[in-house]
Amino acid sequence: MDNSIIEKIQKLLARGDSTRNDNEHERAIAMRQAHSLLAKHGLSMADISEAEQTEATGALGRQSVEIGRYVWQSGVYGQIAKLHGCAIIRESRKGKQTVWLIGRHLHCEIAKNMAAYICHSIAMQAAREGHNITQFGTGAWNGLAQQVREILANMAQGKVNGEQLSTGTALVLVNQHHKALTDAQETLRTFWPHATKGGTYRSRGGDSYSAGHNYGRKVGLNKQVNGSGTLRIGN
Repeated sequence: MDNSIIEKIQKLLARGDSTRNDNEHERAIAMRQAHSLLAKHGLSMADISEAEQTEATGALGRQSVEIGRYVWQSGVYGQIAKLHGCAIIRESRKGKQTVWLIGRHLHCEIAKNMAAYICHSIAMQAAREGHNITQFGTGAWNGLAQQVREILANMAQGKVNGEQLSTGTALVLVNQHHKALTDAQETLRTFWPHATKGGTYRSRGGDSYSAGHNYGRKVGLNKQVNGSGTLRIGN
């Protein structure tokens, strides 16, 4: 992989970091562009050696991020992590949550920043519309999960960003994503060999839940950069 691509993604990640950029709109665009470049150039990752892959995306490891107290927030992180071939584990102590993302460093970095932005957007939208944050957030989590399932199902059929890939390219993409998830899960077990699967809270019903679900369904996850370099956001 061209080092200039990695450098560009790293610059986009820096622009999308809330600690380094207080412009919410710019951060959102940067995260989507970083995701787009990773997806676009990730198709060639299966053709390079393990050493080159490690150099390009970083070694397998873990990153932690403290999030709010709501279960739906860790749910959002889980869905975005899955989309990027990462795994997560959640720790909850004294009403605070820590989410650990496990996978290739570059993938984790993009998933972490994108999930943080989406959680912030969900909270802002709920407050703007006067909805119950728990119900709205839970609905948004479920709407987002539905999107992720559809994107991964389309990928298995060779459809990415509305484009039909060749059979060979589609197979490479699916195998690559499967390998990334498998590696992430195995790495998770080395850090937390005795981790157990916790319960989830997905209360459904009510206007706030429905509004949140609709919002989660519309969050732009399918995106790409067209020939002119202009970002095109799906949904």
